[in-house]
Amino acid sequence: PHYMSSKPWAPTRADGGLLGPDPAMNPLWNASKVYLPYCTSDGYVGNRGASPETYGWHFRGQVVVESMFAELVRSFGLKTGDTLVFS
Repeated sequence: PHYMSSKPWAPTRADGGLLGPDPAMNPLWNASKVYLPYCTSDGYVGNRGASPETYGWHFRGQVVVESMFAELVRSFGLKTGDTLVFS
């Protein structure tokens, strides 16, 4: 099992709804979109290492989100945008 891991997931994903390219279904159809799969089991707010209180699990969701934004700025020019929708 891959608890709290994204190892078995594909590197890209095609979806509909707010991630889809259809203007009739998505008002953000022409925007750049990033899907960050849920894998940290802490609501993306944790920043705690393994301990007896966490039953040996790491909770690093906050670091995952911060790292995602840093990579988007560094590699994809996110810093030059004028609107960010984070959901």
